[in-house]
Amino acid sequence: MKKEKSTQQNRIKFLLKDSIVYGGANALNAVFMMFAFPFLTRYLSVEEFGVFDSINILINVLVIAVVWGQDSALARYFYEYNEKNEKKLIVSSSLLIQLIFIIALFPIFYYFSNDLSFYYLNTDKYNELMPYILLQIPVGMLINYTSNILKWTFSKYKFLLLNIGSVVFSFSGIIIGIKYFHVDLVDIFIIILSTRSIFALIGLIFVFEWLEFKKDTKILKELFYYALPLGLVSFISAISPVFERGFISNYLTEDKLGIYAIAFRVAFIIQLPIQAFTTAWGPFSLSIFKEKDSEETYNIVLNLYMILIAIAGLFLVYTTDMIIKILSSELYFQAGNYVFILVLGSMIQSISWITSLGITISKKSYLRVYSYFAKNITELLILIFFITEFNLFAVAISYLIGNIILFLFELYLSYKSYSLRFNFTNAIIILITFTFLSLFYYFVRELGLYFQIGIYTILMLLFSLIIYFKILRKQNPIYLIKKYLI
Repeated sequence: MKKEKSTQQNRIKFLLKDSIVYGGANALNAVFMMFAFPFLTRYLSVEEFGVFDSINILINVLVIAVVWGQDSALARYFYEYNEKNEKKLIVSSSLLIQLIFIIALFPIFYYFSNDLSFYYLNTDKYNELMPYILLQIPVGMLINYTSNILKWTFSKYKFLLLNIGSVVFSFSGIIIGIKYFHVDLVDIFIIILSTRSIFALIGLIFVFEWLEFKKDTKILKELFYYALPLGLVSFISAISPVFERGFISNYLTEDKLGIYAIAFRVAFIIQLPIQAFTTAWGPFSLSIFKEKDSEETYNIVLNLYMILIAIAGLFLVYTTDMIIKILSSELYFQAGNYVFILVLGSMIQSISWITSLGITISKKSYLRVYSYFAKNITELLILIFFITEFNLFAVAISYLIGNIILFLFELYLSYKSYSLRFNFTNAIIILITFTFLSLFYYFVRELGLYFQIGIYTILMLLFSLIIYFKILRKQNPIYLIKKYLI
């Protein structure tokens, strides 16, 4: 029994250590982004900032179209083999498939680039940006590919250098360009392309030892067919923000694109702890799933994760107005109306990373297509019927309800495909408590700063007491905190 506890303890500490490392990288990236965004929001008009944000989302979708699930396929098959030479074949075969996709899709993207720009932004005055957008596709693919190799080989410091460096240098270049050279929107994208190209090359140098320059048809087929449904899932998931921006630019006023961009950016801060966890969760969860007590570990992780992410979410909601002032100006103040809804949606979506593990373990990747298809259809219907009546609230609510649908579908399909089960009692208590306490933000938002700080402090203490008496005390806080977190 003591040995089993020690194993659980080591596992959770390992996951926590990796989460802190990756979380530190995300936090440093966020610091530079928060430092750079005031330059952008004050330098660009509200409309131009909305275009800047929307184009970056479009670039992400186009990169995903090229990667098409190979990052997930690589993750799943990397641990199928024990010998390094076999792992190198997996790594190299995945790169070959992505290069073939680039060669096949790039001419199509180029041919339809102006049409895409017009229908997405509802104007043709940004067509000159498209060449620099398209060139970011291979660059983004290489950074994504090399980052994944470094993550799955536990090369933490190289991973940190690659991911932090690309963000720091890009935004530093933008700040210098704005401050000293009065660059325009085209110049900003040229700066981003140039700096990211350098780090794509650095990433290739970092992973060169994992590249095996020979072809294995069997592995190529396995990776290709496993990734096909996952690529569709990734694309469907990534296309959702594109639909949102498209509806805003076509049905609402131009400044709404900028307002929603700031709301989304503020809410996106919750992705720092989420991404830190999910980055570490992938290698961790798949490396122990064959162990007999892995289900107990997964449930402990779920409870601890819910506590930490709820605390982070509450803090973010309560500091929304301050963050908006830091990132932008009073022109964007109404963005705070939508932050809580977006934060809640992100939290619910992130839980699926844990609870849908059964789909990944069972290798039934095609099942995720159903859940993401249901999510996007739900969001699309809400936007079609309610955006003109409820404005940006319809966009935020569509994101929340879509992620609830995603969570429920993924949980059902995971339970159908694998025997792994979760106890959601504590998670539900935490989520409901978080929701009610967050709503106080809108009741005290107009009060003075000191009154707000006092009320928020009381509410945070109340949340801590609820967590202790309803969850930690029943599950032995010494076992859950002292053993796993200290």
